[in-house]
Amino acid sequence: MNRCIVDMSEPTAHGTPFAGLTLQDIKKSLIVAGHVAGAVHITDVEDSIILVASRQVRIHHCTNVDLYLHCASRPIIEDCSNVMFAPIPKVHVSFYHENSHDLSERMQETSIEEPVENQWDQVDDFKWLKSEPSPNWSILPEGARLKDDIWKTVVPGGPGVGLKDILQKVGLK
Repeated sequence: MNRCIVDMSEPTAHGTPFAGLTLQDIKKSLIVAGHVAGAVHITDVEDSIILVASRQVRIHHCTNVDLYLHCASRPIIEDCSNVMFAPIPKVHVSFYHENSHDLSERMQETSIEEPVENQWDQVDDFKWLKSEPSPNWSILPEGARLKDDIWKTVVPGGPGVGLKDILQKVGLK
């Protein structure tokens, strides 16, 4: 895919999450993946924005990707550069789960007794085995993150709002 917007959040908003998800060969696109109960594999993605809530995320061969994430385990990258991580926006937490401010409670598959910690910022780089921080990923600064009003009003689109308009407003020119 090139210069696309894919929103898969609605099917998982009030129902069952997807069992797993693979995103591959994507350029200059916005992907709102929704809630995934199992693993998400992201491969060969460039200059894109991805939003996903998942148990496990594996990222391979990606460049210039902003990843808005809720992850129950440590995200793993390999052969990546300039991957930036941010927590899933609050507007999406409430979208997926009415009256809930804690997505981690809903991420539990077998028990609701112990909430799952969001490990969005505990990234392991399998190609960087040194003790210093990996140069291949970083935290997306708060000032650079898409604001809730963009997620609420721009990303869903509407009459008179085209693909080009949305991609430009989220920074994917």
